Amino acid sequence: MSNLFKQAKDHALNVAAKQIIGGKIKRYGELESLRIDTVNRQIVVVVRPAGERESVTIEILRYEIRRLPDGGAVIGVRDARADRDWLQNLLADFVVGQEWPLPDRFAGLICSVLQ
Repeated sequence: MSNLFKQAKDHALNVAAKQIIGGKIKRYGELESLRIDTVNRQIVVVVRPAGERESVTIEILRYEIRRLPDGGAVIGVRDARADRDWLQNLLADFVVGQEWPLPDRFAGLICSVLQ
């Protein structure tokens, strides 16, 4: 895959993911940055929790996107780490090994660029 195509694909996914994630976490904090690496199936998210001065970093070390028979899609987190012990524990208890549906408006885009 050409580097230019990879960059375009990752950019499209970043835009969609920022809308999804930013809206979901708005109550808890501000999404400062998001980087998706589709080749290595990794995501880095930097969030400033509401009321906090310092940001936290979450690294999704391995994720999978799976298309469902009904045309929808889910994202599953297979491995993750964080820069805070308490957050690492939350990831282990509630994120790693789980799958979440992708919004229908983005599922087709995400699946098409990942194939």
